[in-house]
Amino acid sequence: MITLARLKEILSYNPETGEWRWLIRPANNLKVGQVAGTVRADGYRQIRIGNVVYFSGRLAWFYMTGNWPTHEVDHINRVRSDDYWTNLREATSSNNGANRSLQSNNTSGYRGVSWDKISGKWDVRVNRMHIGFYDDMEEAVIIRDSVAKQLQGPFAISNLMKGETT
Repeated sequence: MITLARLKEILSYNPETGEWRWLIRPANNLKVGQVAGTVRADGYRQIRIGNVVYFSGRLAWFYMTGNWPTHEVDHINRVRSDDYWTNLREATSSNNGANRSLQSNNTSGYRGVSWDKISGKWDVRVNRMHIGFYDDMEEAVIIRDSVAKQLQGPFAISNLMKGETT
């Protein structure tokens, strides 16, 4: 793993923009001052230093704190390549999962609320835990958001705020 001193010798990080730039020429096809890294198909930026590939969010954490993150680094706004410092926070895998975007197979339009054909009611779940069945969708959404806030804290995303954290 790279040391903090070496990282700061070869890369500069702008915490206001999240942008990384090369301070040295690490390869023939790269120039000093060029934006470092590439964005992967899943949206995360990665930077190759020598033979090691690092996620840029983890590098930003190391660069700013002097310590590698103990867990994962979560992007608060859910834009995986957006590494400005105030958009990053350390998170467990569960916390990070709570802050994900709506799944592509979501049919209700609300996080944690789905129609259960067997009961004919709205099924509410948080962290894969069944909370209950409800006749009214609005009630289901309110209950889901309340339980999510209790269980997920600042990582919970409120349906009522349409994408904003609670």
